[in-house]
Amino acid sequence: MWAAAWNAAQEAIKTERDGLTAARREMEKERAELAQEIVELEAKLDASEGERASLAKTLEAETKRHREAEEKMGELKIANARLEERIANTEKRADELRDQVTRLAHKQGEAPQASAPKARPAPKKPT
Repeated sequence: MWAAAWNAAQEAIKTERDGLTAARREMEKERAELAQEIVELEAKLDASEGERASLAKTLEAETKRHREAEEKMGELKIANARLEERIANTEKRADELRDQVTRLAHKQGEAPQASAPKARPAPKKPT
């Protein structure tokens, strides 16, 4: 009877041991799969960080180009305003000189000669 009980207990222990061994193998398999997934995710993370760094550099370069373009545009607007002012002053001076020629011609009793046509108004700036 003791032998039968002993054998039954050994059989139960063996069944539990086999179950634990199978569970351990399954856990090791899952652990290996998770470790592989971690390696893959870390590789993706590294790639993403590299891409982010590259995009950050590109953004910085484009921001610098944009700032320089805005500065250049400001300089060009100032130069354009100065040129428009010079044109206006030149046209005003041309009108004054035409008027002087006309007055001198009237004083001398001569008919005014055909002179250069009056200057056209400066074109309006696009806004």
